[in-house]
Amino acid sequence: MVQGVREMCDVCDATLFNHHWACGRCGFVVCVDCYRSRLNPGPGPARVWGDCEKDRDSFSWLLCTTRQQHELQRLMLVQIIPGLALEDMAEALGRSKSEVVDIPKVNGEINGNSADVKLEKKEMEDQEGDKKPVNGDSSEDKDKTEEEPKKENLQESKIKSIKTELEHFSRESGASLVWRHPEHLSTPFGPDEADKRHPSVSHAWLDGDRVLQLNEGSTGTGGDDQSTIDLFREAWLRGRPVLVAGAGKGCDSRLWCPQYFSSSFGDINADFVNVSDGSKIANEPLRFFWEGFSDVSKRRAPDSKRRKSSDEPGAASPAPNNNTADADKKSSAASTNGDASSTDGDKTNNKAPASVVLKICDWPPSGDEFGEVLQDHARDLQSNLPLPRYTSRRSPLNAAGGASLPEVFVRSDLGPRPCFAQGMGPAAAKRCSVSLHSEVTDTVSLLLNCASPQPESHSKEDAIKLLEDILSPARVDAVTRSKVTMDGRAVGCVWQVFLPTDADKVRDYLNKTSSSSPEADFDPVHEADRFLSQEDLRKLREEPYSVVPFNIVQFVGEAVMVPAGAPRQVYFIICHYSPYV
Repeated sequence: MVQGVREMCDVCDATLFNHHWACGRCGFVVCVDCYRSRLNPGPGPARVWGDCEKDRDSFSWLLCTTRQQHELQRLMLVQIIPGLALEDMAEALGRSKSEVVDIPKVNGEINGNSADVKLEKKEMEDQEGDKKPVNGDSSEDKDKTEEEPKKENLQESKIKSIKTELEHFSRESGASLVWRHPEHLSTPFGPDEADKRHPSVSHAWLDGDRVLQLNEGSTGTGGDDQSTIDLFREAWLRGRPVLVAGAGKGCDSRLWCPQYFSSSFGDINADFVNVSDGSKIANEPLRFFWEGFSDVSKRRAPDSKRRKSSDEPGAASPAPNNNTADADKKSSAASTNGDASSTDGDKTNNKAPASVVLKICDWPPSGDEFGEVLQDHARDLQSNLPLPRYTSRRSPLNAAGGASLPEVFVRSDLGPRPCFAQGMGPAAAKRCSVSLHSEVTDTVSLLLNCASPQPESHSKEDAIKLLEDILSPARVDAVTRSKVTMDGRAVGCVWQVFLPTDADKVRDYLNKTSSSSPEADFDPVHEADRFLSQEDLRKLREEPYSVVPFNIVQFVGEAVMVPAGAPRQVYFIICHYSPYV
């Protein structure tokens, strides 16, 4: 381990937190997930990362120095141990032992005679035996012994109920997911409790009083309002997502407008994903995306002469995984626009097929490279994050930020991770733009720009109808309706977020309904290649799952905060860009 250098998987580029597999000959390293997917391949096609180049095998694994594929049985299980951690631990254990047990030793035996120890132990047992009642145990002891089996049986019954409920997904260790604050899950928290405990904080409730919205002005950049922090914690300790209104008000709108990106970076080539069908468009200039961002008529399919064939270097590869292995409190900036309602589409060049709805892939780069490419944007974003006590990189409450960690630790990739996407419009009711996935860290997604496409436009009634098609009329709350009808705001995204404690139930359902009949330890959420339809959500609400997602409609300037481990899927309604932090 090299100080200041992030250890990454040579296959999927995920950060190696600790255990991983390595080749003792060439130093090739692979994460546990990639190793497991190759050890137990599913019935479908093999999972491939990127292009299979000459120095890689069919699984995208680097070849060894012998130019042969790596054999799984020859790889070594490796654990990262920084510095002199083992020596320091052994020394600390030695000190604690001598402090707790200060008994002189002679030739390895206490008092020089092990027989004396046995005799003293026997005498102590005889003395304790004299104190016990002659006619057996006391009634108090009987009660205690009877209570202990009851507690054990209760715990066993809980474990059995979990196992019988989840028949199609189980963790390798056999353990179930346990929330870190179980005492808060059973206590009610809604408008009545919030108004009573935090009357001075401006807030609202969404999705049938299930989602907390912190209103503009209650989460200022100073982050010193303890009442707001306390109210936020009430929802956060229960694993619920939180919407922060007015979070992007302080950002410089000139930096985040489409014209700025098109004029400054239009000639840079990048890859795109057609959200409507999952296909990939490779090596096109960014102007190709921005031309159709605000004007549907300018969207077009790429010229077939300019598109690279699949066997050429840099050709289009399968759509990237939406799940990222190291996203802790990441900031994401997304811009959504656009409507693509017609399914026929004009296939001729220079015309916009309505089925072309693009999202930029891997540009600008995330993490520290984002700040190098877009320095002004990174500063503007970091200085305007909501609830800076939790989201600032220097805050001690942001554990992933590493403000309180020793310098030897490599910090997590905190983003920003940008998301630039055109909107689906009415077609969004039929397909998710971002498949169901989860993050290993808490995330903040700030919607910084939202543009309604031209020449097509939609009335307020059309916007409400679209939300009702996605969520059902009962799930479109009064606050969201008011934002559309009274304030005239355009809908950017629709989020559906599950509790982290319900994640395994969602995995179980996905495995149950999969056509490939995967193994029980297969994680479909990690694959991030499926989304839940209205019919799927209806079945999840029923027994034995009884799972209902949180529905959040996000408008420009609002931030969605989602806890780590919570499965979520997103619908892009109109064109937008938002960064994850």
